Amino acid sequence: MQRGLEYEKKHLQLLRKKHPDIKKIEGYCKEYDLFCPSTNIGFEVKYDLKSLQTGNIIIEIEMPIGTPSGLSTTKAFLWIFDTSKQSFYVKVDDLKKLVKPMTPRIIPGPGDTHKKLAYLVKKKEIENISFDYLNKKDLNHWL
Repeated sequence: MQRGLEYEKKHLQLLRKKHPDIKKIEGYCKEYDLFCPSTNIGFEVKYDLKSLQTGNIIIEIEMPIGTPSGLSTTKAFLWIFDTSKQSFYVKVDDLKKLVKPMTPRIIPGPGDTHKKLAYLVKKKEIENISFDYLNKKDLNHWL
């Protein structure tokens, strides 16, 4: 949890170069972690250190099982996946298309109090649908 907050702050600082008015949402917000009022864009930041070992990124859809969460409840436009070595900016619509044909799995996460229902997605597949949001000049193409 604490590590995830550190990565939210990291991406908040990076995104401020493009969106000076971006803010971190304080407290629990299942829709997004960061929000930019001037563009009405929400960002969800996901930290996945274990992906460096497994090659998979977890996309949560229920936690606890039976309670929609993650990709099922997000209102973010972009999800940011940070592995500590790489960051991937992915449009939520593209992410939903990617996982649609997949079968979610029950995953007992270490440190989680409940099992979750999630997709295990190869990091390479996430990389293939990501784009360089921070350096993209014409955002209209992506919005």
